[in-house]
Amino acid sequence: MVRKKCELCGMAARTRCESDEADLCWECDAEVHGANFLVARHLRRLLCRTCQGPTPWRAEGPRLGPSVSVCLICFRRREEAACGASEKGKIGGGAPGRRSLVGEEEDEEDMEDMEECDRSDDDDGDNQVVPWYEDADLTTAAPPGGPEPAASCSPARTLIGDAPPPLSRRTPKNADPTPPGHVRARPPPPFSLPSTPKTSRARSVPHPRPL
Repeated sequence: MVRKKCELCGMAARTRCESDEADLCWECDAEVHGANFLVARHLRRLLCRTCQGPTPWRAEGPRLGPSVSVCLICFRRREEAACGASEKGKIGGGAPGRRSLVGEEEDEEDMEDMEECDRSDDDDGDNQVVPWYEDADLTTAAPPGGPEPAASCSPARTLIGDAPPPLSRRTPKNADPTPPGHVRARPPPPFSLPSTPKTSRARSVPHPRPL
């Protein structure tokens, strides 16, 4: 295949200017179209990097930056070649050494997971689950068959069961049960009906008889 060359320096052509009908490289394109603003507006088509055929990409301006452009035909050829290589790899089965290494790594990971599960089961066997009563407060739980729990100064939760009876304070006999700062209320007097006044009977005074 004949390679297109720059018409000014002989390097590989990268652009095609339809107005000037010339194939140019990046440097020569910048020198020609950077002369004034009129030639800078010339529309140039980028050439394929593989076959140097025209691509659908176009550009204009005083200086075009170097870019990689590929035509549709070369792009499809690359895709077909990549698909064919992947299919051949699937049919051939790939490298057996790689598959064996992957299988060994998976087996080692499974063994490590099983060992971790066994260790976690052994650790759980030493622990005992004790139910707690949320509304109770005082002592902590003790394992079955072990010593009695020691009394704790700080309030804690207790096991489900009978709560200890509340402590009562004894007061002396003559002490006033009314707490300080409070006024003791006295009960009202017993209700009684109003008594009716007794009517006094007038004594009759005998009148003197006439002589």
